[in-house]
Amino acid sequence: MRDEDVKFLVSSIVATTSNVTGVSVQALLSPIRLHRVVLARWAVMQIASYRYGLTLNQIGRHLGRRHHTTVLHGLREAKKLPEEFTKLVMEIDEKLTSVRETNRVTA
Repeated sequence: MRDEDVKFLVSSIVATTSNVTGVSVQALLSPIRLHRVVLARWAVMQIASYRYGLTLNQIGRHLGRRHHTTVLHGLREAKKLPEEFTKLVMEIDEKLTSVRETNRVTA
């Protein structure tokens, strides 16, 4: 996948996550470590990695220039979270899929 495509995909995931969680795009891309911001950021990492198969480097580069080990840590920590987090990730992914399908139809 081209870097422009990865950038667009990650920014779409970030925007959708922002919409669902109420955490601003700026906060998601910033070094802020408030719990609700971190959880939303981990959701972005999970969707980008597991749903779209992006590498740790690709995710980190387009998610506030984070190191790949930071992304790895986020993915590992997210696995330990309760079912509510999984439901949040699924909700974000469903909205993202809906937006992507709408964009395909109108294109």
